[in-house]
Amino acid sequence: MKRIVKIFLISFYILSCQKEDELTVFETNQPLIGNCKVLPQKGTEKNNKPDEDIFNLENMKTVTIPVYFHILYNSKIPQITSSDIRAQMDALNKAFSGKDHGGSPLINVIFNSVKTKDTKIRFVLEEAEAKHTNQKIWSFWNDFKKYPNPRKKSEGGLDPVNPWKNLNIWVIDGLIVVDENDVLPTSSINLGLSSNPIDAGAEWDGIAINSVTFPETNRGIRAFLNPISGKIKTMKDQKGKNLVHEVGHYLGLHHLIGKEEMPCGDDFVADTPPAEKLHKGTFKLPFKETCNGKSNYQMVVNYMDYSDESMLYIFTKGQTERMWRQSFWGKNAERKLMAATLPK
Repeated sequence: MKRIVKIFLISFYILSCQKEDELTVFETNQPLIGNCKVLPQKGTEKNNKPDEDIFNLENMKTVTIPVYFHILYNSKIPQITSSDIRAQMDALNKAFSGKDHGGSPLINVIFNSVKTKDTKIRFVLEEAEAKHTNQKIWSFWNDFKKYPNPRKKSEGGLDPVNPWKNLNIWVIDGLIVVDENDVLPTSSINLGLSSNPIDAGAEWDGIAINSVTFPETNRGIRAFLNPISGKIKTMKDQKGKNLVHEVGHYLGLHHLIGKEEMPCGDDFVADTPPAEKLHKGTFKLPFKETCNGKSNYQMVVNYMDYSDESMLYIFTKGQTERMWRQSFWGKNAERKLMAATLPK
C-alpha cells in the first residue's frame, strides 16, 4: 500500500545554492526534434475545417486540467523540488492565460491581430511523486519492448492516474527516448515529447520532459550526464516553456512547419504564417522568409517554434480554436472528459 512520506529534495546545481525544499510524494516499493518529438497518431489527422457549429471562445467556460507529475530520477537525489514544480505550473498557466509578456514589443504589433488573449485553458497541480531508478533509456512507443516504458510501474516506471481525466507528465533526468525502431538518438537528448489528442486515455497517453527544462529558480545552471556521449550537458535560461510547447502538442497543435515537418508545410491553422524551417536560437525582429514564392514575417515568438525560450509568448486565435476542437469541443474532440466545466 502506498503511504505518504515527507522527503527532502535537494537541488543539483553548479553556480548557486538552494535550501532544502520539502515535497510530499508517494513512496513506491521499487528503489524525453531538434529535441522535441510527437508520438505518431494512431488514427488519422483531423483537418482545420470547422464543425457544423460555429466555435465561439467567449461562450466557453474555462477548462481546468488536473496535472500529475511522475518524477523518475537517476541522480542521488531528485533534481526537481516543490519550488520547481510550482514555478513550472505558474509558467504553464501564464502562457495559456495570455499573461506571458516576453518577446519583442515590435513583433507584438505585427501579430497583435492574431494573438489570442486567453485560451481559457488552465492547469491545477494534483500530485507529484518521485522514484529513484537506475534506468537511463526508455521507450515511449507502445509496440516496441527493447527498453522499458516509464508509464508502467511493472517496468520500473510510474503508472499514470486516470489519463482520461488527467494530464500525466513524466519528468526524467537526461531524457533519452528511442525511436519507433528502438534506435537511440545519435548525439542529442530529448527535451520533451507528447502524445496526441487521438491517444486520449490510452497507455501511451501523456507527456515526458527532461528535468533540466524546468524553470530556473535560484539554483543557477542545470546540468546532467548524457548517457550516450558520457559528457555533462548544461542548460541555461530555462523558463518552463518547453512544457508549454509539449502541452500544445498534447492538445492538438503541430510545429509551425507542419505535421510532416517539411519546409513550408501545413500546421492546419489558418493564422500562423508558413515556415521554411524550425527556428532555433534568438533573432533580430522582425524578419521574413519565403514559402511557396511568398515572403512572410516569421512567427518565431510562437510557442510551437524552437526559438529560445526568452522569445516565446504567443498562441494564436487559430491555434486556440484548434486546441479546443481537437480536445474539448465539438464532435471531433478527444479529451472531453477533461472538460468538466464546459457548458452543455
